Amino acid sequence: MFFLFAFVPLALAALTLASPLYSRQASGPCTGISGGYDSMYNFTLAAFNLTLPNANSTGAPLVVRFNQWTGSATASYFSALSTYYSAHSNNEPTLSLVNGSLIPSNPADADVSSTNLAVSASSQLLFEFSTEESELPAPIQNYCIIDSPDSPYPILAVNGVTDAFSLCESDTPYYFGIPNDVMFQATEDNGHTYNYTSCYPVRLQVVYEQA
Repeated sequence: MFFLFAFVPLALAALTLASPLYSRQASGPCTGISGGYDSMYNFTLAAFNLTLPNANSTGAPLVVRFNQWTGSATASYFSALSTYYSAHSNNEPTLSLVNGSLIPSNPADADVSSTNLAVSASSQLLFEFSTEESELPAPIQNYCIIDSPDSPYPILAVNGVTDAFSLCESDTPYYFGIPNDVMFQATEDNGHTYNYTSCYPVRLQVVYEQA
């Protein structure tokens, strides 16, 4: 099933960088943020638990997993950011931050393109994939990566906010059980997307891919 393994970025199909590159940006989602980057390539994300001990300094590795079909005739689908252990996926997708847009960049299927979607309060961090690149919405530029004294790794921010991420159990079973999804500004009133009582705060840390 191609939706479990397709991670080709919109406008990044030719990207083959082997080491992380980055650029500082004084505008857009990084405006006014010291140590902020709006572009960085070839990294993964990990969720660092802020309430309980972690098994290591990076935290729980995150993957982009299939979430649901969009209903489009082109078999487009949404994907969510979840822990590797709850999604039971063999993929730990490489991500890239491109002008403030967070884009999956594992070229597993050259026929599939992807983009990121807007992030709002009480919502998941979502991506959309399609075999028709022209049908995808433009990437939303609301992400920033920040050097922080609170973490040995750079951390991810949405609209300049770094301390509003949580891991929560989804209310929708996945193929192998209940996934733990990343939520932004989790609330009890979430439209039955996730179990609010299961949520705990995390910091999203940027882990560089090795060449």
